[in-house]
Amino acid sequence: MIKRVQYIIIIIALLALPKKFRLGEIVSGDLPPGQIIYTEFSVQHDNLVQFNISVGPKARIALYARQTLKPSLTSYNYIETIRGDYLHVAGIVHRHRRELTPKFKSALVTFQLLSGKWHLGFFNDGLFPEPISFVASIAKKEKEPQNPIAKISQSCKYDCFSKGFCKNGKCHCHPGYSGEFCEETACPVLCSGNGIFTNGRCSCHEGFKGLECDIDARWCAVPNCNHHGQCDANGECICDRGWTGEYCDIIDCYDPTCSMHGICKNATCYCSEGWYGKNCEQKISNACSPLELYKTSSLNNLPKPEEIASPLIIPTNNQNNSPMIEKPKKEMKNTAVDSFCKPKCEHGNCQNGICVCEEQWEGVDCSQKLCLPGCEMHGICNKGICECNQGWNGENCFIEGCPNNCSNTGSCQQFKGLWQCACDSSHYGPNCEFGMETDCDDGIDNDEDGLTDCEDSECCSSRTCSGNPLCTSDIQPSDVLLRIQPPVDASFFQRNRFLIEQDSVQRYATVELFNESRVSIIRGNVVSSKGGALVGVRISDTANPRFGFSLSRSEDDGGAFDLMVNGGGFVTLQFLRKPFGKVEKSFFVPSNDIVYVGNVIMNEAQSSILSNREIIIEKCKSNYLESPQQ
Repeated sequence: MIKRVQYIIIIIALLALPKKFRLGEIVSGDLPPGQIIYTEFSVQHDNLVQFNISVGPKARIALYARQTLKPSLTSYNYIETIRGDYLHVAGIVHRHRRELTPKFKSALVTFQLLSGKWHLGFFNDGLFPEPISFVASIAKKEKEPQNPIAKISQSCKYDCFSKGFCKNGKCHCHPGYSGEFCEETACPVLCSGNGIFTNGRCSCHEGFKGLECDIDARWCAVPNCNHHGQCDANGECICDRGWTGEYCDIIDCYDPTCSMHGICKNATCYCSEGWYGKNCEQKISNACSPLELYKTSSLNNLPKPEEIASPLIIPTNNQNNSPMIEKPKKEMKNTAVDSFCKPKCEHGNCQNGICVCEEQWEGVDCSQKLCLPGCEMHGICNKGICECNQGWNGENCFIEGCPNNCSNTGSCQQFKGLWQCACDSSHYGPNCEFGMETDCDDGIDNDEDGLTDCEDSECCSSRTCSGNPLCTSDIQPSDVLLRIQPPVDASFFQRNRFLIEQDSVQRYATVELFNESRVSIIRGNVVSSKGGALVGVRISDTANPRFGFSLSRSEDDGGAFDLMVNGGGFVTLQFLRKPFGKVEKSFFVPSNDIVYVGNVIMNEAQSSILSNREIIIEKCKSNYLESPQQ
C-alpha cells in the first residue's frame, strides 16, 4: 500500500520595516532570515540615543548602526547582539496585525550618535522570520558624581564606544577616532572632514554636499545658478524658464511640456501631428490644408494634389516598394499655396509666405543664428559665435582681458583662446601693473614698492640674495609628503602631523602641546600693500610661542604659508618681516579643519613706540621730552 503524504504550505506575508522613522515613533516589522534589513532616521544634535527593542524569545539578531552610509557586516560604527533567550520578558508591546508568539522580550541598547543621518541594519541570524518592535528616544544624561575622588576613579563613559581604551577615567582613542569618548570618526582629508570616503568618492554627512563635502547643504554649489535661476532654502537651483540642469546650465525648451502637444529634445519642441509653433501651442487648421480643400470641395477648378507647389510623397511600383519624392509638375498661384515658404523655414514658422524666426535666429529662411546681445560692440558674430576683438573675452565679448592696455608695460596676447597681458621683463601682475626689482645689488628701490634689493622677494631668485636671511623660506609641504609614508585611516592630526615634525614646514614646534581633537591648519598668502608676494615672512601663534613658526614660501603664486594651531575658537597670528612693521590678524578657526584666510597684506614699517619723528599731539607736548639728536 502506497501512502500519500500531503504537505500544507502556509505563506505568511511579512511586514516590512519602514524606510525611515522618527525619534519617539513605534517601529514594527518582520526580519527575514539571513538578510540585513535597513531603516534610517536623523539626529538633530549630538546625543545619547536609546533603543527599546522587543523581540521573540528565540530571536538572534545583530543590530548595526552607521552614519551617512548603510552598514554592512564589516563596516559599521556600532554593533549590538540581541538574543531573545538572554532577555527578560517585555512589558506591554504594541504589535502589528497578529500574535505569532505568546511573549516578547525587551532589550535596551544605547549609542552616542553625532548629529546627522544614521542607518540601522538588522540581521536575523535565525532560520525563520522574526518579528521586532522598537522605539528610539533621547536618553537622559547621567548625573556627574559630586565627589572628586569618585569622579577620578570612575570608569569611562560609554566604554569609549569600543574605539579606545580607558585609563584613569579618560578615553585614549585608537587611530582614526577622537573626541572626549572617542565618539568621533576621522574622515579622509578629501572629504573635508564632513563625510566618508568610499568607492572612490565622498559620501557626505547630513548637512553637507559637494564632491569634497565642503559645501553647506543649504547653499547651492553654484551660488548664482549660472545667472539662470535662484538658489532656494534647500540649496537647490530653481531654474528660470528655458533652462534646466542641477545648476541651470543646460538650455531647455521654454515650455518643457511643449504645450502637451510634443516632446522636448535638445532644447527644441518636436510637435505632434496637427500642431506647430515654438512650443507646439498652435493648431494646424484643416481648412488651411490644400489637400483637405481638394478632398472636401466639389469645385473642379481647385488644384489637384500633384499640382501643389511642394514636394509630395507618392507610392511607386519600384522593386523596393519605397515611396519616391516627386517634384511638382506645375506651379500654380493660389491663396492656399501661398502659405508655403520658399526656401523652407529652418528655425521658424511660415506665415503668409514669410518666415517668422524663432529667438536667436534670423534671415530669409531663419538659418542664421544670432549672437548674444552686445556682441557687435567688441566682436563679430559668425554663425552664432561671437568672435572677440583683441583684448576682449566672454560669450558676448564683454569681459576686458587687457585693461588699460596692460598698463602700457606689456602686450595683449591670446593664451588658450583668451586675451591676456604678457608683461615685459620688468613688470608683472594680471595687468602688468607691478614693477620688478631690476637690480638686486644697487641699494636702490627700482620698482618703487618700498623694498630695496634683497628686501624685495623678487630678488630671492638672484645669486646676490639667494643666501640672504630675508629670502629664507619653508619647504613645500608636497615635497615633505614625497619622502614619508602617508598614514592610512588616521585622524586629522595624524594625517597632518608631518607639518610640525623636525626639518619640516613648521619649525621648532613642540608636538606634545597640540590638542589632537582641536588642531587645525591656517593657510594663506602674504603680500605687500603694493601688490608683490612676500617670501620669508615669519608667521606664529601669538598665544602659543612654543608652537613654533612657519615662513612664507615662493611657491603657490608666492607668499604661501601653512601653520598648525589649536582650533575651536579665535586664533591670532603674528606676521614679521623686515622692513615691515608687525602685523597681527585674528581668525575664527574650527576644530580639525583647513582654513584658507586669503591674502594677508603687510604695509611699510610703522613703529608702535613713540619716536622723534612722530607728530606730537597738543595734549602730550608738555610731558614729552624731545631728544637732543632730533
